[in-house]
Amino acid sequence: MSKVDYDVMNLEVSEISPRIEDWSLTIFSPAGKGKTTLIHNMFKEKVVFLRFEKGTKAIRTKGIDVNGDFQNVLDFTTQCERAYKKNGFLPFGVICWDTMDVCSDDVTNYIIQSEGEEVFTKEKNNSGYAMARKAVSEVVKRLEALGLYNIFLVHYAEKNVKRKLVESYDEGQMSVSGTFQKVCYDLVDLCGVIIEEKIGDESVRRLYFRHQDYGVKTRLTCMPDFIDLGKSAEEGAKNFLKAFQKAVEDEAKLDSNFIADEPAKPVIPSVVPSKPSTEDKKPSVVEDDEDNDEEETDSRLPMLQKKVADYYTSELNAGRITSKGELRDKMQEEFGVRKSSDIKDVNKMMNFLGRISMDSEEE
Repeated sequence: MSKVDYDVMNLEVSEISPRIEDWSLTIFSPAGKGKTTLIHNMFKEKVVFLRFEKGTKAIRTKGIDVNGDFQNVLDFTTQCERAYKKNGFLPFGVICWDTMDVCSDDVTNYIIQSEGEEVFTKEKNNSGYAMARKAVSEVVKRLEALGLYNIFLVHYAEKNVKRKLVESYDEGQMSVSGTFQKVCYDLVDLCGVIIEEKIGDESVRRLYFRHQDYGVKTRLTCMPDFIDLGKSAEEGAKNFLKAFQKAVEDEAKLDSNFIADEPAKPVIPSVVPSKPSTEDKKPSVVEDDEDNDEEETDSRLPMLQKKVADYYTSELNAGRITSKGELRDKMQEEFGVRKSSDIKDVNKMMNFLGRISMDSEEE
Protein backbone atom coordinates (compact mmCIF):
# COMPACT_ATOMS: atom_id res chain seq x y z
CA MET A 1 0.00 0.00 0.00
CA SER A 2 1.43 3.37 -1.03
CA LYS A 3 2.12 6.06 1.55
CA VAL A 4 0.56 9.48 1.00
CA ASP A 5 3.02 12.22 1.91
CA TYR A 6 1.07 15.24 0.70
CA ASP A 7 -1.91 17.32 1.76
CA VAL A 8 -4.53 17.72 -0.98
CA MET A 9 -5.60 21.01 0.62
CA ASN A 10 -2.08 22.44 0.19
CA LEU A 11 -0.56 20.93 -2.92
CA GLU A 12 2.68 22.46 -4.15
CA VAL A 13 2.69 24.44 -7.39
CA SER A 14 5.41 23.38 -9.81
CA GLU A 15 7.85 26.00 -11.07
CA ILE A 16 8.79 26.70 -14.71
CA SER A 17 12.47 25.81 -14.96
CA PRO A 18 14.68 28.65 -16.28
CA ARG A 19 17.51 26.17 -17.05
CA ILE A 20 17.69 25.28 -20.73
CA GLU A 21 19.34 21.95 -19.82
CA ASP A 22 16.05 20.95 -18.11
CA TRP A 23 14.21 21.07 -21.45
CA SER A 24 14.42 18.20 -23.93
CA LEU A 25 14.88 19.34 -27.51
CA THR A 26 14.81 18.17 -31.13
CA ILE A 27 16.36 20.19 -33.95
CA PHE A 28 16.15 19.12 -37.59
CA SER A 29 17.54 20.81 -40.68
CA PRO A 30 19.26 20.15 -44.00
CA ALA A 31 22.86 18.95 -43.60
CA GLY A 32 25.45 21.58 -42.77
CA LYS A 33 23.12 24.21 -41.27
CA GLY A 34 24.75 24.24 -37.84
CA LYS A 35 22.73 21.87 -35.65
CA THR A 36 25.74 20.30 -33.93
CA THR A 37 27.73 23.53 -33.47
CA LEU A 38 24.64 25.27 -32.08
CA ILE A 39 24.21 22.62 -29.37
CA HIS A 40 27.95 22.60 -28.64
CA ASN A 41 27.97 26.37 -28.09
CA MET A 42 24.76 26.34 -26.04
CA PHE A 43 25.82 23.71 -23.52
CA LYS A 44 29.65 23.59 -23.68
CA GLU A 45 30.96 21.11 -21.07
CA LYS A 46 27.43 20.19 -19.93
CA VAL A 47 26.71 18.13 -23.06
CA VAL A 48 27.88 14.65 -24.02
CA PHE A 49 27.50 13.59 -27.65
CA LEU A 50 26.45 10.13 -28.77
CA ARG A 51 28.35 10.31 -32.05
CA PHE A 52 26.40 8.17 -34.51
CA GLU A 53 28.08 10.02 -37.39
CA LYS A 54 31.04 12.38 -37.86
CA GLY A 55 29.20 15.68 -37.44
CA THR A 56 31.47 16.67 -34.55
CA LYS A 57 34.71 16.02 -36.46
CA ALA A 58 35.59 19.74 -36.57
CA ILE A 59 34.60 20.40 -32.94
CA ARG A 60 36.20 19.33 -29.69
CA THR A 61 33.37 17.48 -27.96
CA LYS A 62 32.92 15.13 -25.03
CA GLY A 63 31.20 11.86 -25.94
CA ILE A 64 31.44 8.35 -27.39
CA ASP A 65 31.62 6.99 -30.92
CA VAL A 66 28.74 4.57 -31.49
CA ASN A 67 30.46 3.02 -34.53
CA GLY A 68 27.29 1.51 -35.95
CA ASP A 69 26.52 -0.63 -32.89
CA PHE A 70 23.58 0.37 -30.68
CA GLN A 71 24.95 -1.89 -27.96
CA ASN A 72 27.52 0.86 -27.36
CA VAL A 73 24.66 3.20 -26.43
CA LEU A 74 23.28 0.62 -23.99
CA ASP A 75 26.74 0.14 -22.47
CA PHE A 76 27.19 3.91 -22.11
CA THR A 77 23.83 4.16 -20.33
CA THR A 78 24.85 1.39 -17.91
CA GLN A 79 28.15 3.16 -17.22
CA CYS A 80 26.25 6.38 -16.44
CA GLU A 81 24.03 4.50 -13.98
CA ARG A 82 27.04 2.94 -12.23
CA ALA A 83 28.89 6.27 -12.02
CA TYR A 84 25.81 8.01 -10.61
CA LYS A 85 25.29 5.28 -8.03
CA LYS A 86 28.92 5.51 -6.95
CA ASN A 87 29.37 9.30 -6.95
CA GLY A 88 25.83 10.64 -6.52
CA PHE A 89 26.17 12.92 -9.55
CA LEU A 90 27.40 13.07 -13.15
CA PRO A 91 29.71 15.79 -14.54
CA PHE A 92 27.29 16.59 -17.38
CA GLY A 93 23.56 17.18 -17.75
CA VAL A 94 22.64 16.79 -21.43
CA ILE A 95 22.90 13.90 -23.90
CA CYS A 96 22.92 14.81 -27.60
CA TRP A 97 21.98 12.08 -30.11
CA ASP A 98 23.85 13.10 -33.29
CA THR A 99 22.12 12.12 -35.52
CA MET A 100 18.89 10.15 -35.20
CA ASP A 101 19.04 9.33 -38.92
CA VAL A 102 22.02 7.04 -38.34
CA CYS A 103 20.74 5.98 -34.92
CA SER A 104 17.56 4.62 -36.54
CA ASP A 105 19.68 2.41 -38.82
CA ASP A 106 21.80 1.21 -35.91
CA VAL A 107 18.76 0.36 -33.76
CA THR A 108 17.11 -1.45 -36.67
CA ASN A 109 20.24 -3.58 -37.16
CA TYR A 110 20.37 -4.23 -33.41
CA ILE A 111 16.78 -5.56 -33.47
CA ILE A 112 17.48 -7.70 -36.55
CA GLN A 113 20.51 -9.26 -34.86
CA SER A 114 18.52 -10.14 -31.74
CA GLU A 115 15.08 -10.92 -33.21
CA GLY A 116 15.67 -11.69 -36.89
CA GLU A 117 14.71 -9.85 -40.08
CA GLU A 118 11.18 -11.30 -40.11
CA VAL A 119 10.02 -8.89 -37.37
CA PHE A 120 10.14 -6.16 -40.02
CA THR A 121 7.73 -8.03 -42.33
CA LYS A 122 3.95 -7.97 -42.64
CA GLU A 123 3.82 -11.61 -41.53
CA LYS A 124 5.10 -10.46 -38.13
CA ASN A 125 2.95 -7.29 -38.19
CA ASN A 126 6.11 -5.18 -38.61
CA SER A 127 6.61 -5.57 -34.87
CA GLY A 128 10.29 -4.70 -35.27
CA TYR A 129 9.47 -1.01 -35.58
CA ALA A 130 7.76 -1.00 -32.19
CA MET A 131 10.76 -2.87 -30.74
CA ALA A 132 13.14 -0.28 -32.18
CA ARG A 133 11.13 2.60 -30.76
CA LYS A 134 10.95 0.89 -27.37
CA ALA A 135 14.72 0.34 -27.36
CA VAL A 136 15.40 4.07 -27.83
CA SER A 137 12.59 5.18 -25.48
CA GLU A 138 13.88 2.96 -22.68
CA VAL A 139 17.38 4.45 -22.98
CA VAL A 140 15.86 7.95 -22.86
CA LYS A 141 13.93 7.05 -19.69
CA ARG A 142 17.00 5.52 -18.04
CA LEU A 143 19.02 8.67 -18.75
CA GLU A 144 16.22 10.94 -17.54
CA ALA A 145 16.08 8.94 -14.30
CA LEU A 146 19.66 10.15 -13.71
CA GLY A 147 18.61 13.78 -14.23
CA LEU A 148 19.92 13.87 -17.81
CA TYR A 149 17.96 15.53 -20.61
CA ASN A 150 18.05 14.43 -24.23
CA ILE A 151 18.60 16.39 -27.44
CA PHE A 152 17.92 14.77 -30.80
CA LEU A 153 19.54 16.10 -33.97
CA VAL A 154 17.90 14.99 -37.23
CA HIS A 155 18.27 15.75 -40.92
CA TYR A 156 15.45 17.29 -42.96
CA ALA A 157 13.23 15.92 -45.74
CA GLU A 158 10.21 17.09 -47.72
CA LYS A 159 7.11 14.90 -47.50
CA ASN A 160 3.81 15.14 -49.36
CA VAL A 161 1.00 15.31 -46.80
CA LYS A 162 -2.59 14.41 -47.58
CA ARG A 163 -5.46 15.62 -45.41
CA LYS A 164 -9.20 15.44 -45.73
CA LEU A 165 -11.03 18.27 -47.53
CA VAL A 166 -7.84 20.00 -48.73
CA GLU A 167 -5.33 19.43 -51.50
CA SER A 168 -2.13 17.59 -50.63
CA TYR A 169 0.88 19.76 -49.85
CA ASP A 170 4.60 19.44 -49.12
CA GLU A 171 5.68 19.64 -45.49
CA GLY A 172 9.20 19.75 -44.10
CA GLN A 173 9.74 16.83 -41.74
CA MET A 174 12.48 14.85 -40.06
CA SER A 175 14.16 12.45 -42.47
CA VAL A 176 13.49 9.39 -40.31
CA SER A 177 10.63 6.89 -40.39
CA GLY A 178 7.38 7.55 -38.55
CA THR A 179 8.58 5.32 -35.70
CA PHE A 180 11.54 7.58 -34.94
CA GLN A 181 9.65 10.78 -35.74
CA LYS A 182 7.40 9.89 -32.81
CA VAL A 183 10.44 9.46 -30.56
CA CYS A 184 11.95 12.79 -31.64
CA TYR A 185 8.64 14.65 -31.45
CA ASP A 186 6.63 13.06 -28.64
CA LEU A 187 9.46 12.75 -26.10
CA VAL A 188 10.65 16.39 -26.19
CA ASP A 189 9.49 19.78 -24.93
CA LEU A 190 10.75 21.77 -27.92
CA CYS A 191 11.01 20.70 -31.56
CA GLY A 192 12.43 23.19 -34.06
CA VAL A 193 13.65 23.34 -37.65
CA ILE A 194 16.57 25.41 -38.99
CA ILE A 195 15.73 27.01 -42.33
CA GLU A 196 17.91 29.27 -44.47
CA GLU A 197 15.82 32.06 -45.99
CA LYS A 198 16.40 34.99 -48.31
CA ILE A 199 15.70 38.36 -46.71
CA GLY A 200 16.37 40.89 -49.46
CA ASP A 201 19.84 40.10 -50.79
CA GLU A 202 20.93 38.38 -47.62
CA SER A 203 20.61 34.73 -46.55
CA VAL A 204 19.65 34.23 -42.90
CA ARG A 205 19.30 31.12 -40.76
CA ARG A 206 16.26 30.89 -38.53
CA LEU A 207 15.23 28.29 -35.98
CA TYR A 208 11.44 27.91 -36.14
CA PHE A 209 9.27 26.53 -33.33
CA ARG A 210 6.04 27.52 -35.06
CA HIS A 211 5.57 27.26 -38.81
CA GLN A 212 2.68 26.13 -40.98
CA ASP A 213 4.94 24.10 -43.30
CA TYR A 214 6.97 22.14 -40.72
CA GLY A 215 6.19 19.64 -37.98
CA VAL A 216 7.47 21.72 -35.05
CA LYS A 217 6.23 22.48 -31.54
CA THR A 218 6.93 24.24 -28.26
CA ARG A 219 5.46 23.73 -24.79
CA LEU A 220 6.30 27.37 -24.01
CA THR A 221 3.39 29.54 -25.12
CA CYS A 222 5.60 32.65 -25.06
CA MET A 223 8.42 31.19 -27.13
CA PRO A 224 8.84 33.29 -30.30
CA ASP A 225 7.83 31.75 -33.61
CA PHE A 226 11.47 31.79 -34.71
CA ILE A 227 14.96 32.70 -33.50
CA ASP A 228 17.51 34.44 -35.72
CA LEU A 229 20.70 32.34 -35.53
CA GLY A 230 22.93 35.16 -36.75
CA LYS A 231 26.28 34.83 -38.50
CA SER A 232 27.96 32.28 -36.23
CA ALA A 233 27.26 29.36 -33.91
CA GLU A 234 28.20 31.54 -30.94
CA GLU A 235 25.70 34.24 -31.94
CA GLY A 236 23.03 31.61 -32.60
CA ALA A 237 23.52 30.05 -29.17
CA LYS A 238 23.38 33.48 -27.51
CA ASN A 239 20.16 34.39 -29.34
CA PHE A 240 18.56 31.05 -28.50
CA LEU A 241 19.33 31.30 -24.79
CA LYS A 242 18.14 34.93 -24.66
CA ALA A 243 14.83 34.04 -26.36
CA PHE A 244 14.37 31.03 -24.08
CA GLN A 245 14.97 33.03 -20.89
CA LYS A 246 12.50 35.73 -21.96
CA ALA A 247 9.90 33.09 -22.85
CA VAL A 248 10.23 31.51 -19.40
CA GLU A 249 9.90 34.91 -17.70
CA ASP A 250 6.85 35.82 -19.80
CA GLU A 251 5.33 32.40 -19.16
CA ALA A 252 5.68 32.91 -15.42
CA LYS A 253 3.90 36.27 -15.73
CA LEU A 254 1.09 34.68 -17.74
CA ASP A 255 0.68 31.98 -15.14
CA SER A 256 0.99 34.27 -12.11
CA ASN A 257 -2.75 34.31 -11.48
CA PHE A 258 -2.64 30.54 -10.97
CA ILE A 259 -0.84 31.05 -7.65
CA ALA A 260 -3.36 32.89 -5.50
CA ASP A 261 -2.38 34.96 -2.46
CA GLU A 262 -5.65 34.06 -0.74
CA PRO A 263 -6.87 30.54 0.09
CA ALA A 264 -9.03 29.01 -2.63
CA LYS A 265 -12.75 29.60 -2.19
CA PRO A 266 -15.01 26.56 -1.81
CA VAL A 267 -16.35 25.23 -5.09
CA ILE A 268 -20.07 25.95 -5.46
CA PRO A 269 -21.98 23.13 -7.17
CA SER A 270 -23.47 24.27 -10.48
CA VAL A 271 -26.42 21.83 -10.29
CA VAL A 272 -29.64 23.61 -9.25
CA PRO A 273 -32.36 21.52 -7.55
CA SER A 274 -35.34 20.96 -9.83
CA LYS A 275 -37.74 22.01 -7.04
CA PRO A 276 -36.22 24.80 -4.94
CA SER A 277 -37.52 25.23 -1.44
CA THR A 278 -40.37 27.75 -1.14
CA GLU A 279 -38.98 28.85 2.23
CA ASP A 280 -35.70 30.07 0.79
CA LYS A 281 -36.40 33.19 -1.28
CA LYS A 282 -32.81 34.53 -1.29
CA PRO A 283 -31.03 34.80 -4.65
CA SER A 284 -28.35 32.14 -5.25
CA VAL A 285 -24.68 32.86 -4.65
CA VAL A 286 -24.04 32.29 -8.35
CA GLU A 287 -26.60 34.95 -9.28
CA ASP A 288 -25.05 37.42 -6.83
CA ASP A 289 -21.60 36.82 -8.34
CA GLU A 290 -22.89 37.42 -11.85
CA ASP A 291 -24.61 40.63 -10.85
CA ASN A 292 -21.58 42.02 -9.05
CA ASP A 293 -18.86 41.01 -11.51
CA GLU A 294 -16.78 43.98 -12.66
CA GLU A 295 -14.84 43.72 -15.88
CA GLU A 296 -11.16 44.35 -15.26
CA THR A 297 -8.59 45.29 -17.86
CA ASP A 298 -5.71 42.81 -17.95
CA SER A 299 -2.33 43.89 -19.37
CA ARG A 300 -1.88 40.42 -20.88
CA LEU A 301 -5.03 40.73 -22.98
CA PRO A 302 -3.53 42.17 -26.23
CA MET A 303 -0.69 39.63 -26.32
CA LEU A 304 -3.05 36.69 -25.75
CA GLN A 305 -5.52 37.97 -28.35
CA LYS A 306 -2.69 38.20 -30.89
CA LYS A 307 -1.49 34.65 -30.16
CA VAL A 308 -5.02 33.32 -30.61
CA ALA A 309 -5.37 35.24 -33.88
CA ASP A 310 -1.97 33.97 -35.08
CA TYR A 311 -2.99 30.38 -34.36
CA TYR A 312 -6.23 30.59 -36.35
CA THR A 313 -4.44 32.38 -39.20
CA SER A 314 -1.81 29.63 -39.39
CA GLU A 315 -4.57 27.00 -39.49
CA LEU A 316 -6.21 28.88 -42.36
CA ASN A 317 -2.94 29.24 -44.28
CA ALA A 318 -2.18 25.53 -43.80
CA GLY A 319 -5.59 24.55 -45.18
CA ARG A 320 -6.78 22.93 -41.94
CA ILE A 321 -9.41 25.69 -41.88
CA THR A 322 -10.84 26.17 -45.35
CA SER A 323 -12.38 29.66 -45.18
CA LYS A 324 -12.61 32.79 -43.07
CA GLY A 325 -16.22 31.90 -42.36
CA GLU A 326 -15.15 28.56 -40.89
CA LEU A 327 -12.43 30.36 -38.92
CA ARG A 328 -15.01 32.65 -37.31
CA ASP A 329 -17.30 29.68 -36.62
CA LYS A 330 -14.51 27.85 -34.80
CA MET A 331 -13.66 30.96 -32.78
CA GLN A 332 -17.35 31.36 -31.92
CA GLU A 333 -17.47 27.75 -30.76
CA GLU A 334 -14.34 28.11 -28.63
CA PHE A 335 -14.74 31.62 -27.18
CA GLY A 336 -18.32 32.71 -27.89
CA VAL A 337 -17.21 35.58 -30.18
CA ARG A 338 -16.21 35.81 -33.84
CA LYS A 339 -13.22 38.18 -33.56
CA SER A 340 -10.06 37.72 -31.49
CA SER A 341 -10.22 41.35 -30.37
CA ASP A 342 -13.58 40.61 -28.72
CA ILE A 343 -12.19 37.84 -26.49
CA LYS A 344 -11.92 39.16 -22.94
CA ASP A 345 -11.52 35.95 -20.92
CA VAL A 346 -7.80 35.74 -20.11
CA ASN A 347 -8.02 32.35 -18.40
CA LYS A 348 -9.89 30.80 -21.32
CA MET A 349 -7.23 32.05 -23.77
CA MET A 350 -4.40 30.78 -21.56
CA ASN A 351 -6.01 27.35 -21.31
CA PHE A 352 -6.61 27.27 -25.07
CA LEU A 353 -3.02 28.28 -25.95
CA GLY A 354 -1.61 25.79 -23.47
CA ARG A 355 -3.76 23.03 -24.93
CA ILE A 356 -2.78 23.63 -28.56
CA SER A 357 0.92 24.01 -27.71
CA MET A 358 0.98 20.47 -26.27
CA ASP A 359 -1.07 18.80 -28.98
CA SER A 360 0.83 16.24 -31.04
CA GLU A 361 0.68 16.10 -34.82
CA GLU A 362 -2.18 13.99 -36.11
CA GLU A 363 0.00 12.36 -38.71
